[in-house]
Amino acid sequence: MLRKIRKASNKYTVPEDGCDTYRQAYKMLEELQNDLHQHVHLENNILLNQLFNQCVLTVHTLQLL
Repeated sequence: MLRKIRKASNKYTVPEDGCDTYRQAYKMLEELQNDLHQHVHLENNILLNQLFNQCVLTVHTLQLL
């Protein structure tokens, strides 16, 4: 959905005659997209890997008991 908004807004480019509300809305949408991208990266590339590694370690430890 954010991709569609980004495309429809010409990459959050405010028209020359855009009011301050327009500028603020585009700024907030771009911040939302950046924050969401960062959180998805954190979840997919860091947290899930850490969880997987912890699970592997736990299984290995249990096998040694």
